[in-house]
Amino acid sequence: MKINMKIFGKSLKEYIIAAKYFLLFLIALTVLQIAALLLKLFPLISLETNLFGLIKLAIIGYCGYFLVKKYKFTLKQLFVEGVLIFIILFLLGFALPIYQFPTWFLILNTIANLVLLTVVILIGGFLAKKFSR
Repeated sequence: MKINMKIFGKSLKEYIIAAKYFLLFLIALTVLQIAALLLKLFPLISLETNLFGLIKLAIIGYCGYFLVKKYKFTLKQLFVEGVLIFIILFLLGFALPIYQFPTWFLILNTIANLVLLTVVILIGGFLAKKFSR
């Protein structure tokens, strides 16, 4: 039995395939960051961790720009893509800080990261729509 559910006109497979290289790079960057933190190459809150975060946000912004330019995504579809990227990165990197911070901080941090990620991917898509010819 094949389930063919579509979210804003695209299946889940289309969302994943459209951003596969961005997802692979973001996953590799997250694994590298987690490995560096576990090996205690730098502290949990430092310039290096902030640099990892900024690189991820830049990649996500470019991903939004790319998806609008190449695959003609709408802003609603970019929102869904942003949530999917967040879920993948969240599940990958969530195990590390869970014991080092209080629960309320983790909940607020999770919500803030979701909002930030979706806003960045929407800004990338908006810029692609605005400057397209």
